[in-house]
Amino acid sequence: MEIILQEKYKIADFLPGSGNTANIGSITNLEKLRNGTGPFSEYGSEVFEHYWRNYLRNEDAERMGIERPYANLEEYFRWKERQQKRKR
Repeated sequence: MEIILQEKYKIADFLPGSGNTANIGSITNLEKLRNGTGPFSEYGSEVFEHYWRNYLRNEDAERMGIERPYANLEEYFRWKERQQKRKR
């Protein structure tokens, strides 16, 4: 047995943990878990928190009558840039 302790943002993935809820998924690569080198690790906890607080599943976006803003980090950064331009 091995116990790995990392801050959540360091081992979180950009995809949900399951298909029917918007719970936060985690990386599954053991070496990345040990090292805390998930996709959010280079961006920090603020990006992680903002990403997941604004994450919408397809079903949620459809119910709200809007297009899903993003499904991965690349799309998230484009969405965030558009949001910032609208505020100007």
